Amino acid sequence: SVKQPTIHGCAQFGDLCAVQKLLRNSPHILNERNPVMGQTPLHVSSGYNRYEIVKFLLDWKGAEKVELEAKNMYGETPLHMAAKNGCNEAAKLLLAHGASVEAKAN
Repeated sequence: SVKQPTIHGCAQFGDLCAVQKLLRNSPHILNERNPVMGQTPLHVSSGYNRYEIVKFLLDWKGAEKVELEAKNMYGETPLHMAAKNGCNEAAKLLLAHGASVEAKAN
């Protein structure tokens, strides 16, 4: 059986088309947590500097909005992930959308 790609995997590998398709088919997965670190697709794409995906998630026009301040199991927000991995473009985009620089990790 072929394992279906997850939105987190697609966000990690920078597959924007796959992320768009998955979200259009299942909008409820926008803020879904992965089992590894309890991260949302925004955490993953921010931590890998996948600018186009970060932008797409931030601009998502669905009923549910992306959780800009979502925390993973370590209390880190997507901005923390971008900053600690040196992902400047993703960090700038998150800040432009109002991400809190005051958010504290665990």
